[in-house]
Amino acid sequence: MNIKSLTIYGYGKWIDQRIPIDHKLQVIYGPNEAGKSTIIDFIESMLFGFQNKKTSRSWAIPTKNL
Repeated sequence: MNIKSLTIYGYGKWIDQRIPIDHKLQVIYGPNEAGKSTIIDFIESMLFGFQNKKTSRSWAIPTKNL
């Protein structure tokens, strides 16, 4: 699977943002509280479903190397 861009309409601090991903390796960096972990959480939510108070999506994330 290749992700070519992220379009975030509203997730955490990211509102109406488009983030292009142009290379095979994408590095996300920035100062503390810049929203790096929020972007990773957004990608996980899109792939594995959004977490709510009753359920956890930890079952969908592999815990061992295959």
